[in-house]
Amino acid sequence: MGLVGEASKVFCGVFKPDLVLWNAMISGCGYCGFGDKGLLFFNEMRHNGSIKPDGYTFVALISGLANSSSLELGQGIHGLCLKSGFDCNDHVGSSLVSMYSRFSYINLAYGVFRSLCQPDLVTWSALITGFSQAGEYDKALLFYRNLNLTGKRPDSVLIASILVATAQLSNVWSGAQIHGYIVRYGFESHVMVSSSLIDMYSKCGFVGLGLRVFENMPNRNIVSYNSIISGLGLHGLASQAFDMFTEVLEKGLKPDESTFSALLCACCHAGLIEDGREIFRRMKEEFWIQARTEHYVHIVKLLGMAGELDEAYNFILSLKQPVDSGIWGALLSCCDAHGDSELAEIVAQQLFDGEPRKGCLQSHAF
Repeated sequence: MGLVGEASKVFCGVFKPDLVLWNAMISGCGYCGFGDKGLLFFNEMRHNGSIKPDGYTFVALISGLANSSSLELGQGIHGLCLKSGFDCNDHVGSSLVSMYSRFSYINLAYGVFRSLCQPDLVTWSALITGFSQAGEYDKALLFYRNLNLTGKRPDSVLIASILVATAQLSNVWSGAQIHGYIVRYGFESHVMVSSSLIDMYSKCGFVGLGLRVFENMPNRNIVSYNSIISGLGLHGLASQAFDMFTEVLEKGLKPDESTFSALLCACCHAGLIEDGREIFRRMKEEFWIQARTEHYVHIVKLLGMAGELDEAYNFILSLKQPVDSGIWGALLSCCDAHGDSELAEIVAQQLFDGEPRKGCLQSHAF
């Protein structure tokens, strides 16, 4: 229930807590995002001396590590697992694979994975997803195939993840095979899976197949609409993307950051400057959505590729400083496309020193 303070009071009122109670506190702290407190309980248990940790203790500790800054701590816990003989425990091993994958240390994750006798589906999923997130899409697909050879049945989360890899590889043949698996086992009713299918077909150049998947979905949410809007925009079908956005509003769904990113991307591909301006305005003023780097990149590309380089430059100068390098990079590519070496030199300098050179150009209203 997230009441860690109350749980601690009950725990401290127990005269001689056993291992189950210690594990409950360590696990509870990690689950509620207080992994550091869980570690304090673990250290207290060790200093107590009479109770030894078990596999559940180590799983609780490892699962409580939140970000990559905890890597050194995670490796320390891994070392304790080795000393305590829990390195061959499948549950502990699965947690270690998940941890290293989550921290993007995929080689370490694979090293632990290889040491396991019978990795479970969670472990396979952690490794495959880790490869995909690290950009090693070929390996993600290879291990997905190896998983199928073991007879284990991938779940909806893993299927959605592997579809991301096939989309990045533009491997429509593998994507179609996965689609067949989805239909055979009834996963098409999962919104996340169908949305990933739409994204895969669109990025592989088959937006028509993506649209067919969308139309056959029994239930749709904003994620599925974002996928089809993005796919249509990617193929220059801005008018259809706008129609989908209208449908989103008519159905009472709430557009999010990704919705407007997809719409702005559609404007970029179709060169629709005025529509892009209006979408950007509505995002901020009508839907109260804070613009992110990706939105700014789309606006800069939209203006820059249309030849409005001065306006794109001054738009960047109007943003809160320092500006993300991706935004400057978008303008630099536009300068290159239009052969504006003078502005390209100015923009390149921003990328080097990160300090805006205001006053170089006349301001334009956006």
